[in-house]
Amino acid sequence: MPQLKNPADVRTLAFLFAWFVLEAGLWTLGFSWALFLPICALSIALGPVAHNHSHGGTWNKRWADQIHTWVVSVAYGYPVFVWVPTHLQNHHVYGNRPGDETITWRYTDKNLTWMALVYFPVSAYYQGRLVNALLAKYWQKNKAKLASVVSEYVVWGAVCVTALVVDWRSALLFLGVPYFIALWSVHFFNYVQHVGCDWEGKYNQSRNFTGPYLNFWLFNNGFHTVHHLKPGAHWSSSKERHDAIADQIHPALNHANVWVYLWKAYVASLWNGPEAEIDYTAHPGSTQKLPKAPPPRADWSLNGSGKVAPLPSV
Repeated sequence: MPQLKNPADVRTLAFLFAWFVLEAGLWTLGFSWALFLPICALSIALGPVAHNHSHGGTWNKRWADQIHTWVVSVAYGYPVFVWVPTHLQNHHVYGNRPGDETITWRYTDKNLTWMALVYFPVSAYYQGRLVNALLAKYWQKNKAKLASVVSEYVVWGAVCVTALVVDWRSALLFLGVPYFIALWSVHFFNYVQHVGCDWEGKYNQSRNFTGPYLNFWLFNNGFHTVHHLKPGAHWSSSKERHDAIADQIHPALNHANVWVYLWKAYVASLWNGPEAEIDYTAHPGSTQKLPKAPPPRADWSLNGSGKVAPLPSV
């Protein structure tokens, strides 16, 4: 029998089970705010669920992990595979530095409301280039891996197409809205947790949100500095690891309440002006540096000159 790699992922299973129960309720009972609002809230947690699964899997058996991947893809709203080229092979290598297609400073390095709002479609477009390139590589060199990836698209796509055929209006509402929330929110949090940080500083490269309720719901995704320092560590250990280094992180990057920060940064700033840039000079979290990032890939969208490079050949 397969077993969870970490018992804490019982919470992951509970969240996934709740998503399918709520979806079943919507499709059998019809629209209800009592079902729709919880599934929208739950969708915000499914980005971290997909993210965590991409970092090493959830089960000790490969076949169980494959089934889990299909389940997460259906609930999250996109194949889990896309996290490999965009997150594992790109974001964690460059960490918002040149070469990262998820950079927060593509148009401006200021933390602005309009940039936070458009970050999802812009970032998703440029990440798509990485997905296409890796699929092309699998096509040429690893057909077995390609088949596994294609199975994710087939399972997810079959659910979407079936729902649209049964009732396209319900599909757009019951699946489309939660899917959009999941995909938009995970990108939004990536923007918030990196914009304005010191990307070269060992302990100041990410913004952290330490509130217990947020981190329960988002599987400790608020503790972002430690995730970048040790991406392979299980999410359940993040708070303990964060507490061990919290005093080395610039205080402006640690926030107890995410809602207070979001209000100040993206609502109040509309009349008060954007938040002031953080001075990292001589702060110990910045005097200690991360390992130097490798040179950007030749097909990096900014190509080191501010010009968009040609799309990789697929």
